[in-house]
Amino acid sequence: MAVESTPSRGAAIFRLRPDAQRATGRVRLTPFGPAAREPSEPEAAPQLQVRLAVYSASHLPAVYDLFAEDPGDLLAEACDRALTLARQQHSPVPSAAVVAVIENLIHARFHMATVSLGADGSVTVSDQGPGIEDKARALLPGFTTATPDLRRYIRGVGSGLPVAQQLMQEIRGELRIEDNLAGGTVVTLAPPSGALSAPGGSPVLRPAPTAQTRPLTPRQQRLVLLLAEAGEMGPSAVSQHLGVSLTTAFRELVALEGYGLVAARASGKRALTARGIEMAECIAGEEMGGSPRP
Repeated sequence: MAVESTPSRGAAIFRLRPDAQRATGRVRLTPFGPAAREPSEPEAAPQLQVRLAVYSASHLPAVYDLFAEDPGDLLAEACDRALTLARQQHSPVPSAAVVAVIENLIHARFHMATVSLGADGSVTVSDQGPGIEDKARALLPGFTTATPDLRRYIRGVGSGLPVAQQLMQEIRGELRIEDNLAGGTVVTLAPPSGALSAPGGSPVLRPAPTAQTRPLTPRQQRLVLLLAEAGEMGPSAVSQHLGVSLTTAFRELVALEGYGLVAARASGKRALTARGIEMAECIAGEEMGGSPRP
């Protein structure tokens, strides 16, 4: 991720590095300072916002804000940066669970939306939206409040929270849904006690399913071939090449990452793993009428 931290009054304040400006220019990141600041220029349009906070055992949280006009751009960027921060925290929380919970912020129209990365590897997503009255029902597949407008950006089939809960159960963790103090919802993805890896080590992850157990969709196969040709790509480039929304592109990259076919680079872009390269050769062989590799 294109930020670096420097200590300031006991807190790590994230500062932009020169490469922090994304190619799309549609999402803006602003470090949070100790004093409230007025924007230097009036905004051309109302800005949606997600605040990210990174907690450690020895410092105050490092905090910064993401701003965008388009909900899809903001969701994709918030997911991407949150996953990068989670990896830096050596969090064992599955990537797909993080994405599913962050996407739920669109139901709250991003009102006071915050994503917090705990020193224990937990991920907490909170808002001050309409809240979830029947929390047990929200964890049943098929129940959704997504309007036609929201379905432009998320799947909206009532699978997000149930999938996140299942993924957390697979690592013996927990998904908690609670009411926020000022209204709205707080969803916490809590890993099991002691699951956090030592600093510098590899996170404790659930075993990734293989592509053989879950056949790739045609779009995912196209993405594998695209990555094989390009070497590495970010969500924006994938969105343009496949003709899909930014959130859909990001979700497909996360799915391939979960299959062990794709890995994230320090730049935030994704590249094929050794297994992914084998899969690309297999897909290419099938398209050419040859026999796929065993």
